Amino acid sequence: MKEKKQNSWFQFMMQTNRKWFILALFATVVNMYVTVLSANKMKELTNSAMNGNINQLTSIILIIILLLIIVIPFSMLKTYSSKRYSEGCIYTIRKKTMESLCHLEYVEIEKLRKGDVLSRYTNDIGSIQDFIDNYFLNLFFLPIEFLIAFVYLLRLNIAVTLAVTIPIPFLMFLVGKVTGKARTIVLQTQQAYGEVNCITQDAVNGIITLKAFSLEKIVDQKLDQAVGRVVEKQMKIAVLRGVMIPITNALELLPFIVTLSFGGYFVIKGYMTFGSVYAFLVLLNKFTASISRFPDAVTGLKFGQASFDRMFELWNLPKEETKHSEVQRINNEVAIEFDHVNFSYDGEHNVLKDICLSIHSGEKVAIVGSSGCGKSTLIKLLLGLYLPDSGEINIFGNKIKNVNREDIRKFTSYVSQDVFLLSESIGDNITGCDPKIAKDQIITAAKLADAHEFITDLDGGYDADAGENAVRISGGQKQRIAIARAILRDTPILILDEATSALDNQTEQKICTMIRETMQEKTVISVTHRLSSLSFVDRVIVIKDGIAEEVPYEEIWNQ
Repeated sequence: MKEKKQNSWFQFMMQTNRKWFILALFATVVNMYVTVLSANKMKELTNSAMNGNINQLTSIILIIILLLIIVIPFSMLKTYSSKRYSEGCIYTIRKKTMESLCHLEYVEIEKLRKGDVLSRYTNDIGSIQDFIDNYFLNLFFLPIEFLIAFVYLLRLNIAVTLAVTIPIPFLMFLVGKVTGKARTIVLQTQQAYGEVNCITQDAVNGIITLKAFSLEKIVDQKLDQAVGRVVEKQMKIAVLRGVMIPITNALELLPFIVTLSFGGYFVIKGYMTFGSVYAFLVLLNKFTASISRFPDAVTGLKFGQASFDRMFELWNLPKEETKHSEVQRINNEVAIEFDHVNFSYDGEHNVLKDICLSIHSGEKVAIVGSSGCGKSTLIKLLLGLYLPDSGEINIFGNKIKNVNREDIRKFTSYVSQDVFLLSESIGDNITGCDPKIAKDQIITAAKLADAHEFITDLDGGYDADAGENAVRISGGQKQRIAIARAILRDTPILILDEATSALDNQTEQKICTMIRETMQEKTVISVTHRLSSLSFVDRVIVIKDGIAEEVPYEEIWNQ
């Protein structure tokens, strides 16, 4: 079943953490209502003081104090609920983003630029959090405060209230004009940040190559151009914000100027009491705050929308389909079967042509061929990372295209040439961060992979860091850790994709001997260029021009 695409930021916000959003709105209404009651009592207090009615002063003051006490828990509720709502939304966004990345079709993952993905996960989510914290809720709070204050101001004096509100539509029109292009500019800015991250990440990952080929100046120039584009977009944003400042100031000051002018005139004429003008000014603070902050909230909305657009673009990329067929070992005799499989990357030129291959349970098969012949593509098809254009791939009788590919991968352990280690301890990398696995099981797997000795020589042993900071771990040692991880996973199929390429001959032969002696019941597929890696295999499959053909073992050695 295909997942419904997410395109509406407003729908997302309304569906996420809704109870805290409703509580925050409720607290806002109560707070504003208490503010109106307080303003009304301030009017009575002022009028009583002006009229010398001392008897009423004490009771009015006590009521005002009581209202101030009542508003405290609701103010706390508003603040707490708003933050819970904000953090809940950000948690959902981060979780959904990571889930989307983990379940993307592999072909989509290959198209992504790592720096841009990182920019979305940091810059864009940070922009969304700023939008939710400082602007989104205000899009609801401010109109509520405005309407409640407006109704009471009308009760105090209709003429003054209308005079105060006359300039507002014109100023709001200016706000719409100014912020109209903000969303596009912010989107371009975030894309520019993504480009900067991509260049920076390439420089960090390839620092040795950059130095060896003296490419530092070229990278500096590319980064300078990318940063220049960021600065250019940021300056456009600064201009927009600069234009908004006088509009905001006008929205703050004009109502007070109008109120003092008209209110003073009406007090002199006797149409309003001094207490009514004072209450009008008290509520005008809320009234003008709502109006003056609304343009900023609209600007923030444009910023948030642009970042949401980039997140939705990531979320809506095609994902692996979820099937309801249960994965079972239907055929225990044949572990892997390729039945007339064809595959192309562009839909026209087949990389693999009519592949027919059957591998029995417990068989050890080598896949060999020149670079670019399709060996790794065959493995990716086997792992369900790609689906064939035509033909069938079966794992223990399960057609890959008819079941969850994630479930199929539970039958396989995969060791690649380019080993990926988590930023965790060596022990956690071997176990896949599974706390249920005992230490003696980890050590046994490491010994079988000829890794135990060098691990114990490290500071910290199995607790030593194996992530980015593990500079003392060589490529060959990383491969042995990866082999230990595959051994401990204990799946019926083991896939080695140039998994011993960084090992010396002696260590490689130990691994081959281990596979031959301890994995008789496991199906092993080894993709390799090295003849020394063929010592444990039963059959050799050669791929040439996209066609798979079994070749006698002796013929490979003679070649």
